[in-house]
Amino acid sequence: MPSVEVPNVIGKSKSEAEALLTDAGLKIGNVTPGAHPNITAGNVTGSSPAVGTEVEKSSAVNLDVSSGPAQVPTGNAIQTGVPDVTGLTRMAAETALKGAGLTIGPVKNRSSDEVPYGGAVTTNPAPGTLVTPATPIELFLSRGSRFGFMSYLPTILFAVLGITVIWLIGYIITQEKQVFLKTLAEKEVARGLITFLIALATVGIAIILAISTLVLNEGPDGDKRFDRGKQVLSVLIGVLGTIVGFYFGSADSSTPKPPIEQGGVADPAPAGPATNAAADSLPSGTATNAYPTIKLDEKISTNGMKVPLKWTVTPMLPAGLQLDGAQGTIGGTPAAKSKGEYEFRVTDNSDTPVVRTGKLKLEIK
Repeated sequence: MPSVEVPNVIGKSKSEAEALLTDAGLKIGNVTPGAHPNITAGNVTGSSPAVGTEVEKSSAVNLDVSSGPAQVPTGNAIQTGVPDVTGLTRMAAETALKGAGLTIGPVKNRSSDEVPYGGAVTTNPAPGTLVTPATPIELFLSRGSRFGFMSYLPTILFAVLGITVIWLIGYIITQEKQVFLKTLAEKEVARGLITFLIALATVGIAIILAISTLVLNEGPDGDKRFDRGKQVLSVLIGVLGTIVGFYFGSADSSTPKPPIEQGGVADPAPAGPATNAAADSLPSGTATNAYPTIKLDEKISTNGMKVPLKWTVTPMLPAGLQLDGAQGTIGGTPAAKSKGEYEFRVTDNSDTPVVRTGKLKLEIK
């Protein structure tokens, strides 16, 4: 049998409601009168099945009809029920409350998934509560759904974070000669990265907590959740301070002192000539031809430094050329033309290592 939808008969007169149901191919069931605080006597307050329900054609629909607002005597006073103003505009809700002999108390906002922005969500005391006339009624208006864009914000943030982490891992794995990992192995770089990540996490949580004030319900439950969030943030900030202080403040006596860079002050410092301050040049070479073996100590003095020495260069030499880190020599056959400036670094084997650097230009023609 075909089905039909129960038409909206709420607020209609009994005769109008019966006509709508008949036109929809439905039958009139039981009609039950009952008090209602804000629907005029004789008009429909509800139906069973409810409005919008799919039912078989020719099904019977029961109607609830208003007999007007209830007034209940208690001793020498008359009490009236707080009208149900859910879904009404602010003006209509206030009119209904005043029409029931009540006054308007504080007006507050509350998130609602069912009531559009600006509509009445509920009252305090709750609808149907018996109160004396002229009692102030607190009215809650909708500020819209909490499940809008903000509800997807955590998912979006986690998705962006996940994609970023996957990209970073792929970049690190595929990077030529693992330059990033070698750089990360340096203690100072690792310290900076750890501090940055902890600070970033703390700031991110702080931002999420700030945004959460827009989506948490007003009232005790929402306040408790926000208070818990603030406590978590305070703990994280404390942990951040502790980790950074411990990591940067602790010093292991067994850890070698950092190398003495040119221009620094340290004791004791082995004597030796100063590092080349100005850029110098290496002998030029020719692409695809063997490059003459060059000793770097001819350009950067190693006098007074304790062997064995360790040489490094930044950036990498042109393809085909190699630096012998132990001998401090350059050799090989350059593959193509190039021109650039390279920083060479030599570290000795002292208890307090001495480091000297020099910038040298190299051209392959």
